[in-house]
Amino acid sequence: MHDGVMQIVATGGDTNLGGDDIDYLLAELVLRKYRASCSVSSGEISWSLLLDAKKAKEGVSAAGSGEYEFRIGDAVFSCAISIDEFSEIVDKVLSRTLEIVKSTMLDANLVPSEVARVILVGGSSRLPHVKLLLDKEFPGKVYDDIDPESVVVTGAAIQAYNLSNPLSGTSGGVLVDVVPLSLAIEVMGGIAEVLIPRNTPVPALVSQEFTTYVDGQTSISIHVCQGERELVSENRSLAKFDFEVLPLPAGEARIRVEFRVDMDGMLTVSAQDNVRGIEKSVEINSLYGVTETDIEQCVRDSVENFDSDMQLKELGLAKAECTRILEKMKDIIALGGLSEVVLNDVRGIMLRCEAALSSQDIGMVRDISKQLNAKIVDLKKKEG
Repeated sequence: MHDGVMQIVATGGDTNLGGDDIDYLLAELVLRKYRASCSVSSGEISWSLLLDAKKAKEGVSAAGSGEYEFRIGDAVFSCAISIDEFSEIVDKVLSRTLEIVKSTMLDANLVPSEVARVILVGGSSRLPHVKLLLDKEFPGKVYDDIDPESVVVTGAAIQAYNLSNPLSGTSGGVLVDVVPLSLAIEVMGGIAEVLIPRNTPVPALVSQEFTTYVDGQTSISIHVCQGERELVSENRSLAKFDFEVLPLPAGEARIRVEFRVDMDGMLTVSAQDNVRGIEKSVEINSLYGVTETDIEQCVRDSVENFDSDMQLKELGLAKAECTRILEKMKDIIALGGLSEVVLNDVRGIMLRCEAALSSQDIGMVRDISKQLNAKIVDLKKKEG
């Protein structure tokens, strides 16, 4: 926070992780005790048992070991829950929570010593285990004197007031949100070229120059996607449009693509040819249909598939370069003037090049690209 502006530097979480997980694990423990005590294999986790497990959780958390009653089917089963048993259950859940905390810190490029304060949010953060864990992880103060069940409501009320009264001058600060998932554009090889990375504060404005890969190309396809994967095909497609360019040699026609995200998450993508004074744009609600669960899954998928994605990215880049060289050779052939012997030699290399492009062998693609490029260089020397 600086001069009343609170900037979100990273977000993280797991919508499938919370106090209910502790209730469920505690209910499983009780069910095992019930089956062992009564020498039966019956009984299952019901809503009633989960409610009783929640009460036991609150009781053990406040008073330590104790005897509690649990409804299992038509029976009422009484058993002791020790603080050690309870701690073992809580530690399982908190270890997952700590992983998320560390991952979010990594996204924010922060270390624990840089965190001045930690605010606990949610009823389950009342558990003493939570504060003990965070006290070990962060040297800064962990606030447990703020009602964790009303802190979000209070913050939302302040933010709502700020948005509806921007000129009042009496607000408690301005909240700056972040882009939840990376925004990218497709480049040759089906690669996702990220323009606005995940966790970039909004509003955000980024522009980048792009060019053609093929001689005489008359348009550039602008394909916008959202996600954390290296390949466009593995990300969420947001929009696609074509932008006309002058049919110049490869690399000479240039356009500037601009990504602009406002405070509401609206993304405006524009393509500009400053030489001809032409511009084309599209507006996208980048947050439409995206849930917290979707965001978490995208991030998990990117981590789990990182190695394979990088291999496919390298293959895509190699194939893009091979395609560029192949098109260059086709242009040389079209000009004429090559002897039949040279043509036969070139066509043989081109056939092997096309076969390599149909394969998944990056070594083959790179080798044939070198051969074809060497042939182009040789032909140009002879022309000179």
